[in-house]
Amino acid sequence: MAADGPDGDARSRSLQTTIQEEVGRLPDEYRAALTLYHFSGFSYEEIARLQHKPMGTVKANIHRARAALKSRLLERVGWDTLKEAIWQ
Repeated sequence: MAADGPDGDARSRSLQTTIQEEVGRLPDEYRAALTLYHFSGFSYEEIARLQHKPMGTVKANIHRARAALKSRLLERVGWDTLKEAIWQ
């Protein structure tokens, strides 16, 4: 989110908090795969090995996690806020 002074900083922190809350509400296997991939930088193959799951399952879990997260964030903050955060 583009920071335009204190208001922009506050909106950015609020969105980060909202994202963290919604990631925390995902089912365990979705949250684990999403976190390992996006926040820890693991590859699909590495996650599959760590979780002892087929790579297709890992990919499906990440896809489902993203879809659920997107839906929940759209409900909570709206498209304009998400769009601003994505294109910063």
